[in-house]
Amino acid sequence: MSLDLDADYLFTELSTADSLIQRMGRCNRRGKKPTEKPNVFVFTDNCSGIGSVYYKDLHEKTLHNLKNGAWDWKFKWELMEKVYSEDALRNTKYLENFNKAYRYITNLWEGTDSLTISKSQAKELFRDIDAVQVIPKEFEEEVKGLLQKWEEAKGNLAERVKLLSQILEYSFSLPVWSLNKLEKQRIHDRLSIYYVEGNYSEDIGFELISSADTE
Repeated sequence: MSLDLDADYLFTELSTADSLIQRMGRCNRRGKKPTEKPNVFVFTDNCSGIGSVYYKDLHEKTLHNLKNGAWDWKFKWELMEKVYSEDALRNTKYLENFNKAYRYITNLWEGTDSLTISKSQAKELFRDIDAVQVIPKEFEEEVKGLLQKWEEAKGNLAERVKLLSQILEYSFSLPVWSLNKLEKQRIHDRLSIYYVEGNYSEDIGFELISSADTE
């Protein structure tokens, strides 16, 4: 986690179009490597995550519209259109859940008392964005110094925003479910950011340490 990697080659199972294109972005990120030969290899048989991670219908539409050879931006836009356009999504589970989420947000925004879905259903619909900011424990001293300045800057909104931005530079996002087994500590009672135990290096990134690992 938290690494700016520039890979030479990508070997990956097929995912949905948006995830696949994002994954391809890990190759030749700075555009300095030759592109005459393929550098991305997508395996399409017996893929994992279908149904649990990726909607089956979106995965199948992506597979149906793949092509060998170089992908320019025109083809990438066409692929996204073939998978995510209104016509392509008609009668899919994805669109059904999207509309549920849209109605839920609309009701919240308008202050409607009777929501169309329960809280548990909402949590399921928004599981991909149910995340929290965390900071490796080893940066606690640096962050404490910034937090003290942040406290002292009460009344100076611009300065507090600047300091909070500096604090967030030490952080990255984790899904809420992944925090259950981690040693964690809130950095401040007014900020929903947590210190987490782990090992961080500029070469490897951040490796999580669960509470079970320390027992």
